[in-house]
Amino acid sequence: MTLRILVAVLALAACKGKDKAPDPSAGSATTSSTPTTGSTGSSSAGSATAGSGAGSAAAGSAAAGSAAAGSAAATAAGSTYCGATPCPCKAGSEQKSDDKLSRCELEKAVKIGAYDCGPGRLVFHADGSLEECLLTADTTVGDYACKSGPLSTAFHKDGKLRNCSLAKDATIGDFTITTGRGIELHADGKLRNGWTEKVVTIDGWACTKGTRLFASGKLESCVVDVAGKVGAQAIPAKSSIRVTEDGVLRGLELGAAGVVAGKPAKAGDRFCFEDGKPAKSQSCWMY
Repeated sequence: MTLRILVAVLALAACKGKDKAPDPSAGSATTSSTPTTGSTGSSSAGSATAGSGAGSAAAGSAAAGSAAAGSAAATAAGSTYCGATPCPCKAGSEQKSDDKLSRCELEKAVKIGAYDCGPGRLVFHADGSLEECLLTADTTVGDYACKSGPLSTAFHKDGKLRNCSLAKDATIGDFTITTGRGIELHADGKLRNGWTEKVVTIDGWACTKGTRLFASGKLESCVVDVAGKVGAQAIPAKSSIRVTEDGVLRGLELGAAGVVAGKPAKAGDRFCFEDGKPAKSQSCWMY
């Protein structure tokens, strides 16, 4: 009996010992679970974050590179010098300003910006934009068709037309300028100088032929179709007059015999005026 009890006690002790031993599968799961979540998981997340950062950096770098390339391309497109190579100027004809080409005589045709420029006079603005060249073919510039050489076509700094010989008739304000005639425009596109066959009234004068206007639209010079008077000076019809912006007479080329400052003068005689009187200088005929 005693022996049986002792065996039973020993068996019970053995069973309790087994219950206290950790379960290998549970322990393994717990052990691997902690590093997986805390180590491997964090590592993966960190790696993903780092990768994302690297990707963003790479994308940013690529975008910056692309922007830089775009900026360079825009700069290159905006420059109207003769492309990546020097302008084909005749030897010794180059003139520079601040180490930049300002003008020369082209030796051969070259594309400058949007225009095909032929041999001859070439001029650049200080910012490198094209100022003047001889077009190799009739070309549309803004609202106007401009003839190729022998006369130059010129541009304002913003690329708008300054002057050219017309390849087609053009209407500018009240003026109709015919094919083959030259036009000169102010920076705002208004007529500066043009030759018109039709009479246009400007500041009370019936003007035709070579008509020149100030930026304000006031008359600067024209051939008058009808006789008139400026102060005490009689102006015969067909005379060419030049006046200041406030209407004071500066120059007169008689279209018919007349009297100037009390003295007879013949058709074609030219006079410049200072303070209302004929002057010795002929500078009034220079622009």
